[in-house]
Amino acid sequence: AEYIAKSKGWKVITFPDIKALHHRRTGTGISNILRFRFREGIQEQIVGYSTIFQMVKSIKRVTEKPYIIGSVLRLLGFWWSKLKFDKPAASKEIVRYIRNEQLSRVKELLRPGNYFKLS
Repeated sequence: AEYIAKSKGWKVITFPDIKALHHRRTGTGISNILRFRFREGIQEQIVGYSTIFQMVKSIKRVTEKPYIIGSVLRLLGFWWSKLKFDKPAASKEIVRYIRNEQLSRVKELLRPGNYFKLS
């Protein structure tokens, strides 16, 4: 929804002062965290994530629990979906917008003095 709004020219903002309280780790209600990480990769491919962005994002996420294996499973889910030829759920225009925005974020990351600012 955020990408669609941005692609239509809407200004999207976050409210860092508003806190959300989760009673359990996101995604663990249905299955275990490892299965959830794999499913996240599938979802990100179906949304239309850029392969380069997904690789960089997976490297960044090795520091999140479950360490390393969660990041690997997310990447495997992404590639599994890609190799199955799952088509992105969004329109070609939205996928193009998503990938262009992600590519600009990767380029920004590569500029001197920047750290992993991906999410």
